[in-house]
Amino acid sequence: MQSPKLRLFLGVLLSVALVIGLFTGCSAGGGKQASVDTDKDVEDKGPQETGKGEKESSSEPVKISYWAATSPDSDDVDPENMEVYKLVEKKTNVDIQWIHIPKDKEQEQFELMISTNKLADVIFSKWSSYGPDKAMENDLIVPIDDIISQYAPNLKKLLKGKPDITLDECPDMSRDLKTDSGHYYIFPYVKGLELFDRITSNGLQMRKDWLEDLGLKAPKTIDDWYNTLKAFRDQKNAVIPFAMSLERLGFITSAWGFDMKKYNVKDKKISYPPIEPEYKEALETLRRWTDEGLLVTDPEKLDDFTKKIVSGTIGAWQHSPGMYVKEGKATDPNFDVIAVQNPVVNEGETPHIFPRWPCEGRGAAVSAQCPKDKYEAIGRWMDFAYGEEGYILDNFGIEGKQYTIVDDKIMPADIMYEEEPDGLTLDQYGRRHFRPKNAPGPYMNGGQRHYLHQDALNKDKSYPYMVQAAKAWGNGDPSATMPLLYLTSQEAEKIDNYSELDTYVSDMLNKFISGEESLDNFDKYVEEAKRMGADEVVSIYQSALDRYYAR
Repeated sequence: MQSPKLRLFLGVLLSVALVIGLFTGCSAGGGKQASVDTDKDVEDKGPQETGKGEKESSSEPVKISYWAATSPDSDDVDPENMEVYKLVEKKTNVDIQWIHIPKDKEQEQFELMISTNKLADVIFSKWSSYGPDKAMENDLIVPIDDIISQYAPNLKKLLKGKPDITLDECPDMSRDLKTDSGHYYIFPYVKGLELFDRITSNGLQMRKDWLEDLGLKAPKTIDDWYNTLKAFRDQKNAVIPFAMSLERLGFITSAWGFDMKKYNVKDKKISYPPIEPEYKEALETLRRWTDEGLLVTDPEKLDDFTKKIVSGTIGAWQHSPGMYVKEGKATDPNFDVIAVQNPVVNEGETPHIFPRWPCEGRGAAVSAQCPKDKYEAIGRWMDFAYGEEGYILDNFGIEGKQYTIVDDKIMPADIMYEEEPDGLTLDQYGRRHFRPKNAPGPYMNGGQRHYLHQDALNKDKSYPYMVQAAKAWGNGDPSATMPLLYLTSQEAEKIDNYSELDTYVSDMLNKFISGEESLDNFDKYVEEAKRMGADEVVSIYQSALDRYYAR
């Protein structure tokens, strides 16, 4: 599926992912840290440690080498010249020396860095994949409990669920960001503190104008979906009533209580849906929809996705709120979309939802070779993003340039609504002036609507769709979502031995839905999945889940 062109500011700030690229830099060495209890109260020592205001010092900026991988969009993006980074460096008296790794080379370069034992001061990666305790055991990174306790008061408040920024809610992230050994290990990339932000990234939606024409309400049950898709096919001539990639079918299988190919949680127990009886029930429904031409998962048939939606070829799909409305109305003034809740099997049941966790183990770790005399500067620079001043700078830009204050609220400047601000494309301007979502280093997304003036929200045509989507997609039970788990080095090695299991399950999913494989063979498939280690993998994750609840 093709992603439509992303819009700036409120579109950027509320819903899109931006990236930066082309870093240069160097590495450094020396030292390891002992840890202390981060939950201890610390004294607020002012600007030098909180990052509020410019550091009052005549000393030279502290140089910190920073290894990070991003996915560069264009060769004119350079964090050394990005306004947001330069301002934070000035305010914290820190000089970040970037070591850029192209996204497609991240794993290769990560392994090379480890094998050569030449570590940067800070390494930004998805440590949950490597295993943070393993990384600390192998002297790659150090616990940062002490750094947070002494030099990162904004992050400390955030971990306790009491940030300085304005929010309706804030989760206690301490359990998720502590390893099983009880240590904090990264300055996290926070995807969204409130449920509103974590459930409005994408979900099920369909043609609202078609529903109205047909006198139908948004479907709730699986039977409702079946009848709606038939109406789209037969009365609206939709060639593809429902378009969905195999990887996203969890939005539908949530009706049976699980996310299609992921491990889920039931009463604090790990379940692996592909070997459960409910999986076959879901497959029978998806197979029926496919056989009757109601569901299309073949990627070749979903080429030119935007064009097919706008032209009326597709009636229902999965994407972010209000997507395709602008393009659709240009063709058909009546074109409109509506977010639809995850379905249930029986009327009156509570839908299952699978929101993103605020943190997913991706963040900045302090390497074991970083000199201890840099810890204070690292904490100061990292912590700036978690305070209100840094949050506003990252998400809204600079007062007088990107926004003004009206009635104590942020009102975007006129330039933020231009098609080509400063002669740049919308994406280029956003990457140049705001910290992108995939940027290396601490970043907190979400909650922007609390700061924006109502006139700004009114200008954003996507905002009403986000509010409606939050109501539709947030209506449900999130308890089946598996939390962030950390495997021991031994467990990670065992999991690697069962890598063929996921490939087999994915292949069979495609065959069952397409009709290439008969569902009469489901029991044989389950036997083969178990022979390949399904039960053993569940047992490994169960041990990790038990440790999670014991943190």
